[in-house]
Amino acid sequence: APSASGDTEIPIEPQERVDNKKANKRSTDATFPDLCGPPCEALTKPENILASRSSWCFVPHPGQQQLLNYVLDISRPKDELIVETSSGCLTRSDLWTLGLNKEMESTIGNGCFELITKIVQSKGISIYIENLYVTRTWLAPYGCDPLQSFPVSVPSFKETSK
Repeated sequence: APSASGDTEIPIEPQERVDNKKANKRSTDATFPDLCGPPCEALTKPENILASRSSWCFVPHPGQQQLLNYVLDISRPKDELIVETSSGCLTRSDLWTLGLNKEMESTIGNGCFELITKIVQSKGISIYIENLYVTRTWLAPYGCDPLQSFPVSVPSFKETSK
C-alpha cells in the first residue's frame, strides 16, 4: 500500500530467533525480493566496480534507497541480522555507525574490506588485509608487533593479471 509520501510500503514479516543468538533472523531477503533486479545487481558486482570519481555522486535506484531506509530505520529492532559475510554477521545497530561521527565497529570494517578484496581480486590482483580486531592490538596499551600479524610467506600476494 502506498504511504503518505507516495512510496509503496513492503510488508515486513515478523522476526524469528536464530540459534539462540542475540541477532534476529535476517528478513531483508524475503522482504525486499528483487527490488531493483538485474540493473542493480550489475552495478554492484565486484567485477563491475571501478575506481571513479563518479561513484561518489552515485544516486541509488529507488529499490536500493528503500532497502537502505529499511536497514537504517531506528524504529526497527537493533539486533536484527542484516548481512552475513564469510567474516561475520552485521546487525542493524552495526550499520548505524557508518557515516556518523562515531567509532566504527570492526565487524563493519572487516565487511567493507572483504568487499574491497573481492573487487581487487576481480581485477586479477591479490591483496592481504588484516582483521581489524587484530590491528587494534598494535596500539597502546597492547603494543603488539604488527609484523607478527602478517603471513610469513607472501609469494601469492602479487599481481596475477595477464
